[in-house]
Amino acid sequence: MLRVGVVGPHQARRSASSKNMRMTRITSSAMRIIILAAFVGCRQPTPTAPPPTLEMVLQIGHASDVTGVAISSDGRRAVTGSHDGTVILWDCPTGEKLRTIYSALPVDAVDIASDGEHIVTASMMDATAILWDVRTGDQLQTYSGHTLSVTDVAISGDGRRVLTGSYDSTAILWDTQTGEKIHAFTEHDKIITSVALSRDGGRVVTGSDDKTAILWNGATGEKLHTFAGHTDRISGVAISDDGRRVLTGSADNTAVLFDADTGEQLHLFAGHADEITQVAISRDGKRVVTGSLDHSAIVWDATTGEKLLALDGNGDAVLSVAASIDGHRILTGSLDAVAALWEGRSGEKLRTFGGQVDPVVSMAYGGASPRLVTALGHNAALWDLRSGRVSSPIAGHTDLITSVAISGDGRRIATGSEDKTAILWDAASGKRLQTFAGHSDGVTCVALSANGARVVTGCRDKTAILWDGNNEQRVRGFSGHSEALTGVAISADGQLVLTGSRDETAILWDAASGEKLRTFTGHKLGVTAVALSADGRRALVGSMLASAVLWDARTGEEVRTFRGHLGVVSSVGISGEGTRVLTGSNDCTAILWDAIRGGQYDVFNGHTHDVTGVDMSSDWRRVITSSSDGTTRIWDTTTGKELAKLISFDDGKGWLVATPDGHFDGSPGADRFVRYHIAGTIDRVPLERLRNDFEQPGLLAKVWMSKN
Repeated sequence: MLRVGVVGPHQARRSASSKNMRMTRITSSAMRIIILAAFVGCRQPTPTAPPPTLEMVLQIGHASDVTGVAISSDGRRAVTGSHDGTVILWDCPTGEKLRTIYSALPVDAVDIASDGEHIVTASMMDATAILWDVRTGDQLQTYSGHTLSVTDVAISGDGRRVLTGSYDSTAILWDTQTGEKIHAFTEHDKIITSVALSRDGGRVVTGSDDKTAILWNGATGEKLHTFAGHTDRISGVAISDDGRRVLTGSADNTAVLFDADTGEQLHLFAGHADEITQVAISRDGKRVVTGSLDHSAIVWDATTGEKLLALDGNGDAVLSVAASIDGHRILTGSLDAVAALWEGRSGEKLRTFGGQVDPVVSMAYGGASPRLVTALGHNAALWDLRSGRVSSPIAGHTDLITSVAISGDGRRIATGSEDKTAILWDAASGKRLQTFAGHSDGVTCVALSANGARVVTGCRDKTAILWDGNNEQRVRGFSGHSEALTGVAISADGQLVLTGSRDETAILWDAASGEKLRTFTGHKLGVTAVALSADGRRALVGSMLASAVLWDARTGEEVRTFRGHLGVVSSVGISGEGTRVLTGSNDCTAILWDAIRGGQYDVFNGHTHDVTGVDMSSDWRRVITSSSDGTTRIWDTTTGKELAKLISFDDGKGWLVATPDGHFDGSPGADRFVRYHIAGTIDRVPLERLRNDFEQPGLLAKVWMSKN
């Protein structure tokens, strides 16, 4: 948080002048003032209102699939929910992000009240639904009563009722404000997949894996109609505002519109090439929208059944759809973490929400003049932490980069790619030094010796290769795993190589002879990452079983197991002398451990998606984490607090550094990601008023070199 509204110089001069005048009057009429005060009291100066507290709202979208979308009744606000555990409120006219709500769990469904002030969410990881305040992001109410996961949620147009459906085959209608259960609907004999409410909450619709949908009386709980006819499970339901039309979508690739009063089938909508995932109906009942795994959404005429538009510009499977009151605005959410707003008559894509930053799939840190390299898409970005400079992106692969490494002296960088090659680069110039081609499948992991003279690559073809970094020559191969390799490491002197695999083992090799020295077993479900201490005396192995194990590399004995994450340990790091261990997880956290005693120093909590890379400075003052949420973050180990976010965009050509107190620096155009709001509101303060105070050239270097 930060304070703005500081008194300007001209205001200060005016205040000083007024004070002088008041002092003259007091001197000349002191007795008169004292006498008056005895009767009426002294008049105090009017207190100055405190300056507002601002919060920075970074304009980045979701890091995972958009599973739920909704549009406010006035069409000005869009809401998107994602498996990255966030809900985002967007301004439709401008495309700006207004508020991020952080859920503790992946979000599977969202809805917004007609007044636009409240959002309700559900997660299949929990048996509850939650009501949120849009303006503040505060949690207002939790609806608890299901025995199994909640699959879908809806809120009535008047905001007085919330409806939930669950794996326990029931739906529950709740009083929004009190959280009390009004009715439970229990006729389905399989999972309830979707629910819908009429505007006044008087009619309830539930769809199920039992291939039927049921219409209920919301006031009495009475069953009114059962809608049958689909040949596969119901994947989505919707109801018109007046409750007279019910729409069902199914995994059989079709949707059906029913008359809610008679139960009669009015129209069958068949046109998708894959299963329908969600359906929507405009509040006036004139337009129907269907979303599908075939990457499209279709707009239909609800009166004639005619196909009006195909919205084919989605980058992946469409998981969620919503429509405005008149059907003139369509919102889609898809598997590629992007939501799109469409014109419902022309099919024009008006706006895209999210998808602007590049997920970081790997990260490495090193060098006496510390450098940080992050992998994103086909390119890698190189950050000089001491100077604050960001180099032009490292580009050369023909497919996605899967991993990066940096030599201990910071002079060389290695990248591995799905294109079956690894490339060695000069860190200072970005020049390609060597290309290593020899694997039969995508390279999944790379490692470099301290001086960059030795390169190790691991592959899905179950092998690792040691290369000479000076001449592209293959030194030797390592074959011993029965599944794809997920991690490689090399000792600082290049004498030892460590490999990890999905086959639940890690193997230590003699780099000179190729001899297998030791096999580390017991990593259930598979090894995810490996690291070696600089002297090669400690081997660290992360696993799918939410743990990491530290081994004595000489004896093969287990030194310590680190358990504390709630998900897969996706990345690991170890300090040079082996006394500190760092783990990152798909639970969105990283943990710094005491390798001697086994306790936790700090938990670094802030990412909204998988932590893909972890590292620490040689003096332990800084921890660096990267994530598929598109950010790389620098943390202070003495306080556990985040110091800065680093963001790459436009394939690494652009960059932004932002601090929690609202300061930023970046490449030209990076300020499009920066907005400021008055805290506790969605009221924007123009950046132009704040730029001089909060844009700081060289911010990255200042953060890295700061003592606090």
